Parts: sequence; C-alpha cells; structure tokens
Amino acid sequence: MPSGKYLIAMCDVLGFTNLVSATPLDEIYKRYMALLTQLEPNPLFRIRPVTYEREIILDRVVFSDTILCWRPPARRWRSFRL
Repeated sequence: MPSGKYLIAMCDVLGFTNLVSATPLDEIYKRYMALLTQLEPNPLFRIRPVTYEREIILDRVVFSDTILCWRPPARRWRSFRL
C-alpha cells in the first residue's frame, strides 16, 4: 500500500473463541459473508464525475476474529455520501 494518512476501522468479534468452539466453521463463514455483503460492492467505490474513474472509498479484509476496513490516503479529506 502507498504511504500516507489512512482512515482505519478495526472491528474485533467479541467471544470469538466461544463462537469457534460451539459453531461449525462453515456457519461462521456464512455469518461473516452475510455481514460483509451489506457493504457490497467490494471494495466500496464511487465513480468520479467527468473522468468516470473508479475511486475507492472503503476497502476491507477479514482475518480470524478481525474485520479491518480502511479508506485510502487522500491529499485532502472530505466527507462522502454512500
């Protein structure tokens, strides 16, 4: 990833150890995917006016009990609407 200032959100799944011990992995996978499909498309992007370039707004990765989301660096931060 290029260097710069990123906006990062790290979500930890509380009780993950208990979840894994009591729930089949394929069920956990389905739950994660159901949650993440609410953020589709992956990555979240918008089309810039005039140039029609794809601008990534929010990207993400899932590993173990963590969902990590980030917004790529920008010269100037600004709010955005989804």
